Amino acid sequence: MSLRARLSTFNPAQLRVSRPTGNSVEKALVRIERQAEGLDAKLLEPPREVVEEVARALRKNDTQIPRKSLKLVAAGGIQYLADQEDGQNLVERFIQLVVASGSTLLMKSLLLGYLRIASSDSSLTEALRNILTRRKDFLPDRWLKRIEKYELLDKPLGLGLAKLMLFSEEESAIQALENAGIKRGLMLGGGFSKEAFSSMAAILSSGHKEEALEKFFALLEELNAVGEPIYPFTHPQTGDIGTTCSALLRPYLQENPPEPIKERIENFLLARFGDPRVNRMRWSKVGEEEVGVLSRWLTQQSFELLMQVLSSTNNTGQWKDRAKFWGHYIKHQFVSEAWVVFGPDAYRQANRLVREGEIKSRGAFGVLERENIQPIHSAILMRIGKLIVSEWTHDGKIRIYTEGNSRKPKLYSSRYYPSDMRDDSAADFVKVHLGDWEWDVDTYIYRSTQIPGPRRGIPVTTPQIVRAAQSLCANCGQEVPPRWLDARGVCLSCGGGNVRTR
Repeated sequence: MSLRARLSTFNPAQLRVSRPTGNSVEKALVRIERQAEGLDAKLLEPPREVVEEVARALRKNDTQIPRKSLKLVAAGGIQYLADQEDGQNLVERFIQLVVASGSTLLMKSLLLGYLRIASSDSSLTEALRNILTRRKDFLPDRWLKRIEKYELLDKPLGLGLAKLMLFSEEESAIQALENAGIKRGLMLGGGFSKEAFSSMAAILSSGHKEEALEKFFALLEELNAVGEPIYPFTHPQTGDIGTTCSALLRPYLQENPPEPIKERIENFLLARFGDPRVNRMRWSKVGEEEVGVLSRWLTQQSFELLMQVLSSTNNTGQWKDRAKFWGHYIKHQFVSEAWVVFGPDAYRQANRLVREGEIKSRGAFGVLERENIQPIHSAILMRIGKLIVSEWTHDGKIRIYTEGNSRKPKLYSSRYYPSDMRDDSAADFVKVHLGDWEWDVDTYIYRSTQIPGPRRGIPVTTPQIVRAAQSLCANCGQEVPPRWLDARGVCLSCGGGNVRTR
């Protein structure tokens, strides 16, 4: 057949290549990531029989160990050797074989093993660091550059890498990990990476610089192809919640951050690790001081949350004077814990405001069972000293319970029965909102706790906490957070309905 005849029967559609969809590209990325982590696992988690075989050969002073076995043990089995009864001898003989081989590949594998198990208080780590420092000329040029730039063999372990992750203008934190050779799989969750994480946390816990905090958040929020956090040390289930909270909360033991930073830290911790008021087991690994910082913020947030929901429904009438009275205790941080309990309609309204972004915090709240109450009616429980105070937004009384009262309402329950919360016989002090009720409540709290209320006339100094910036309501002149004011400069208590959010 002639060329012309062939061309006349040629169908160009045969050359058409379909363009991959976004979904297929994402699946391919997931597949590549898993394959890459699989390569890590094969090298860094060698079969147990291979490691045991090398250990037996070392005990016999057998130097004819296959190069592949030496490579696997150097990268992923040296900790097993060290954990044996004769571990010191096994490690010494193994290192002698690696050094004597003069192999660049084996020295690189030994470096990978060091990065995986590195720990600042480990004698094995120190031995590996010393031999790698003395013999680093055997390493590939690429790794020599990494060692120099990211201080992989310097002490304190991980500090140089941590500084670059937080302060480098050339690369993000995750890029620094990747460029240092420890981004993927087992290496990312390894010992040296953890030392770098601890160093970052130590730097941040002494004070937040905006750029460093932003880079830290970018690392924590980095997701893999299936939408899971990449960084293992801040993972919701398996992460180091104690060190993470030290990095984010410790700078604020004695002063509050600017409101946008406070909101970001608060919302990240609540979304990642849950509300400490209802997830106590998860938060038991966090230092008491750090939990105290977040609890302080959540107490203020509970009060603000109630205000915002009431404002959004134009139901602030009866609450106005009550908010001003209890605001004194909140403002001076005499309320150590607070928990909002919404009526059914208010509960739905609160969830709607959270979804729509009108309420920034992701903190939890309780709900009242539908009994003989208006569905918008709600309550707030507060701990003041050793007292539990129950206050209602609408019709209802103030009820105060002492520490030893077995019938006091529990904070942080998910559901409450109005009949229990309105049972006067359960409370130690009951007061209707009539007459000079503020004086009577103020007096009872002061006599029980020595905590001065707004009617005492006693000068109060807020304990060592610098409050976030406040604004004055154009109507009542009360100091409130700026986001409580509407476009007219009127606070929520005075009926401001359009809450400004950031």
